[in-house]
Amino acid sequence: MWKVWIVFLLGLWVFISAFVPGAVAHGGHSIFFGALIAGFSFWAARRARLEWINFALGLWFVVSGFFLHNLWNNLAVGVIVSVISLIDGVAWEKTAG
Repeated sequence: MWKVWIVFLLGLWVFISAFVPGAVAHGGHSIFFGALIAGFSFWAARRARLEWINFALGLWFVVSGFFLHNLWNNLAVGVIVSVISLIDGVAWEKTAG
């Protein structure tokens, strides 16, 4: 359960970083996807199957860092979100299936 809240906090970080001058190149992207990551992780705390959505969002963050010029922030957040969501998603599938 604690892993879901780490992903939630990372989503909040991405959302808030859009309002820090000079922190990110594309604030709209950070606001939108930060809210999605935080929202789905909050929802996933109740329904673990939603971890796969955060896994996909994390992968998008890794890829988007290369063409949105937010490379290090997006890489770090994307890798952490993807790995944690993958671990939680696989663990949930094993217990449910």
